[in-house]
Amino acid sequence: WLKHLVFKSPLSKSVASSEALWMRTSDQGRIPLRSLLAGLLGSTVVGDLTCPGVVPLSNHGSVYLLNAAAGAEGGGGYVGVDSGSVFANMNGRAYFGSQCSASGGTDYVQSDYMALDLLGKTFKYTVNLAGATCGCNAALYLTSMSHSAGSTCNDFYCDAAGACDAPCAEIDIQEANIYAWQSTLHTRTDPLGGSAGYGSNNRDWDASTYGPGAHCIDTNQEFTVSA
Repeated sequence: WLKHLVFKSPLSKSVASSEALWMRTSDQGRIPLRSLLAGLLGSTVVGDLTCPGVVPLSNHGSVYLLNAAAGAEGGGGYVGVDSGSVFANMNGRAYFGSQCSASGGTDYVQSDYMALDLLGKTFKYTVNLAGATCGCNAALYLTSMSHSAGSTCNDFYCDAAGACDAPCAEIDIQEANIYAWQSTLHTRTDPLGGSAGYGSNNRDWDASTYGPGAHCIDTNQEFTVSA
């Protein structure tokens, strides 16, 4: 799960961003780790299936969670909100929005997707990866869904891999499980991107630094991420 979302803005720099934040879980990933979001909780459902709830984002306001259309490019599992934390089940994918107009997994409104101004600012959250073990990827990243064009998915999904026939730039803040962490930048035409971390082909640190019982980030415990 994810909680304690914080959006910090310095006094200087204010440049518009067209990025929309979204989350995905899947058993068929775009990178070698495969996909799963933090906090696997069986088939738990809390709230409405399409618009499960609102998450507080400090220094910004309320953020609505929108579940992806069922069966659309790996979507279909449930992502929910419980006591201000976001949790996901297998095959779930969800987006952050300024509102949620969709109902029953249909009638998505592109302008609902949140477009944060992130340049020169900090996005901070607390995550618990205890349910994401070997072979899973707990993914949290940014794509320009509020401005995507030509998406063949009715929820306007796009990414750097060209899913839904709509390639777009992508910033992977978190691709992780309890044993590995990777952050990746993708241009619109670069599905592989440039990455750093520990896991896949990256060895910027090791298991003594990150992992279960590690001295720096012990993934048996919740920890805080700042980007």
